[in-house]
Amino acid sequence: MTADAPVEVTISFRLNSNSDLVESIAVRIAPHGVEQHWSRADLDRASRVGRESQEGSTVLSFGDAKVLVSAEQPVEEAAAPAPRSLLASPEETATWIFQANSKFSDVSGLRLLSEPVCLVRQFKQQIKRGDRVYLWECGRRGGIIGLAEVLEAPRIQAEPPAQLRFIRDGQRFAGDRLRVKLRLLKVIAPVIHRKYLLSRPELAKLSILRCPRGTNFRVTREQAEVLDKVVKKFEAFFPNWNGLREKRIVFAGG
Repeated sequence: MTADAPVEVTISFRLNSNSDLVESIAVRIAPHGVEQHWSRADLDRASRVGRESQEGSTVLSFGDAKVLVSAEQPVEEAAAPAPRSLLASPEETATWIFQANSKFSDVSGLRLLSEPVCLVRQFKQQIKRGDRVYLWECGRRGGIIGLAEVLEAPRIQAEPPAQLRFIRDGQRFAGDRLRVKLRLLKVIAPVIHRKYLLSRPELAKLSILRCPRGTNFRVTREQAEVLDKVVKKFEAFFPNWNGLREKRIVFAGG
């Protein structure tokens, strides 16, 4: 190419896996009117040359053309905002599901105690005061049976005396273990069955439905929003439910 010949400059950006940062920039200069074809080898070569630079700048070579590109700071993709996190940040109120097994304890105790204490086996560093907890009864006919909030961070403590009468497997709950105190906000009856939750596409990927083995399960922000709507829907449909598998009808006095 001569100094006064018209040229076309093509710049190609390679984004990272999150599409929020540019990992490499490839620049190609060609005579005006000549169709340009980019190949994966071109981009790989540009990226390799960029990594080999030692002077805080990148020299990209294509044919006889050499272009100096500053590399002092990463180039941010302004047009594409960072993807919204599915999980609550450490400062936000997180949502969890705590699972109870009727083989080991009488799950009805969770509905009778105003401040139940539950074992913590997973996410001990993430569960914190103020988080919301859906109480879950496991089994084929199980599902959500209550809603609570975390009163304090998990700590080593013994099983509270008030809960001992509900225990069926003493060895499983014996001794000082990592537990967390909750405040029961509402009893959910009838149970919001797991089959119903599976029928909702936005809830079908709940971790407790995909892999039910465990005690404490994380709920994403989007899933928590849907669960909140589901609970309100059930409450509106069963406003006078008394927990005895019959609906109470109240007649106004004449």
